[in-house]
Amino acid sequence: MPDPQANMMHLTFTCTAMPRPETLRRSLDSLRDKLGGCSFHQSTLLINIDPMTDAGFDEEREHCVRIAESNFAKVISNRPNTPNFALAVRWLWLEAMDEFIVHWEDDWELRSRVDVGDLITLMQQRNLDHLMLRAWRWSNYPFCLGPGILRRRFYRRSAEALVSENNPEKTIRA
Repeated sequence: MPDPQANMMHLTFTCTAMPRPETLRRSLDSLRDKLGGCSFHQSTLLINIDPMTDAGFDEEREHCVRIAESNFAKVISNRPNTPNFALAVRWLWLEAMDEFIVHWEDDWELRSRVDVGDLITLMQQRNLDHLMLRAWRWSNYPFCLGPGILRRRFYRRSAEALVSENNPEKTIRA
């Protein structure tokens, strides 16, 4: 009998998170249920879990890691002492190495079924660096840090430009 996982992609996911285990669980459930063409139990999740403030939340962050580990083959977590969104994104994108990554946040939910293989094929055919998975059209800016698939040449260059005091979207747009 053919292996149903044989044609599934092994991907790297990047995720910014806060210590909110149930929020992360809902988000990852939506990914697992709606993102086709991916073997989560053979994929990697890079997750940055910032604290809510400059201290604490260790138990909640550990719970988030356990939730992630129940969904992915490999989980690499970063748990800084101080919250900083720009540095979180920078860490994730400098750690990633794959040609394509799926960027996510812990409070996003995928509402419609999509096939990641089809989306990556589209990106390759059109030579795209970023494909957004938003529920609405975004035309105000050429880039929005929303759920999406990013190509290595784009996410690595973007990560190198990020600094701690600037909004990542504004930095990348510039």
